[in-house]
Amino acid sequence: MTDYPEDVMKAALEEITQEHEIYAINYRSGRLSRSIEAHEVVQALCRAITAERERLSSLVERLRMEAEAHAQESRTMRAIVHEIYQHVTGATGEPADWNGARPVIEEIDRLRERAKPKVKPLVWEGLRSGPYFIEIHEGGIADLYNNADRDEDGELDSMCGGYLTLVSLDDLKAAAQADHERRVLSALEGHDDG
Repeated sequence: MTDYPEDVMKAALEEITQEHEIYAINYRSGRLSRSIEAHEVVQALCRAITAERERLSSLVERLRMEAEAHAQESRTMRAIVHEIYQHVTGATGEPADWNGARPVIEEIDRLRERAKPKVKPLVWEGLRSGPYFIEIHEGGIADLYNNADRDEDGELDSMCGGYLTLVSLDDLKAAAQADHERRVLSALEGHDDG
């Protein structure tokens, strides 16, 4: 059945009710030549309109209650977001929706970065640091080694190296640091190498 606004339904019901009363008066006084069936049709129509009006009234009430519930949910969510912003911004009073999610995302990223394990830098004494050492060969070639890395014959295997005109000692130390961090972090539970 088509949904009509409540005021339209009320006006239609009043008009039909008035017509029904006129028919009833005319019918009782004998001035109406209509049959009893016509009178029953009008009464059935009035009942249908009354039922539709009650259904629409019920619908209006249900929608009003839903709107109130949504409004309360909205107020609650706004209060939660405001509280989050107060916490994230250090209670500076920044409006809860002024910057969108940016401050919250930045705070989460900051906390994630702070929670990442940090590997202490290698401490070099000359060309040695822990298991790492740099060996400079004749002809200006330098190689980086790790005492833990050996080939199938048990000989030390160079991690990297090259002519000192192309690679600096700082480059080799940085490579050692990167390898050291990779090894330490890979030994931590829950660490993702990606």
